[in-house]
Amino acid sequence: MDEPIANDSWHEIRLQVLSRDNYRCVSCSTPLKSAEADVHHLLPRSMGGTDELSNLITLCDGCHAVHHPNLAGGLARRLIERWAVRLSRWLDTEGRVSEAVGNFGPVLRLFGKDRFREGQLPIVLAALSGKSVLVVSPTGSGKTLCFQLPAVLRRGLTVVVSPLKTLMSEQVSDLLAR
Repeated sequence: MDEPIANDSWHEIRLQVLSRDNYRCVSCSTPLKSAEADVHHLLPRSMGGTDELSNLITLCDGCHAVHHPNLAGGLARRLIERWAVRLSRWLDTEGRVSEAVGNFGPVLRLFGKDRFREGQLPIVLAALSGKSVLVVSPTGSGKTLCFQLPAVLRRGLTVVVSPLKTLMSEQVSDLLAR
C-alpha cells in the first residue's frame, strides 16, 4: 500500500485535480471555489487506491457525502455554515459583518467546538465588526470563546479586560466551602 503523501505534495495534487475538472463537481457540475471543493479518491487508499490524477475527482460537499455516508453530517454542517455566512453578508447592508467571518467551522474546530452556544454568535459578530463589547454572563457560559475567536480572526491587537481576580476568589471560596 502507498505511504501517505506529504501535505505540500497533496496540496499540489489537489490543485491539479481542481484545475483539470475546471473547479466543477464532476457529478452535478456545480461551480466550486477551491476552498469549497473536495477531492475524492475513486478507489480508496484503504483498498489500494493511489493519489494519481486518474484516481481523483472533484466533488461538491453534497456529492461527496453520497460517497461517504459516515461523513455526511460534517459535510452538511460545513455547507450550512458557508451558506449562513453568505446570507449574513448579503443581508448586511451596513457592512457590519467582517470579511474575516468567512467560515466559522474551521476556527470553531480549532477550539475543539463544533457549534456556538446560545448567545455566543451575536457577541462574536459584534466583536468582529469592531464594536466594543461588554459581556456579563455566568461562569461556564462560554465567554472565553467569545473573545478568543475574534482575536484569532481579526488583524491587529485585541484587548480583553476580564475580572479574573474576582472569578478566582469565587472559585477558591467555593472550593473551601466544599
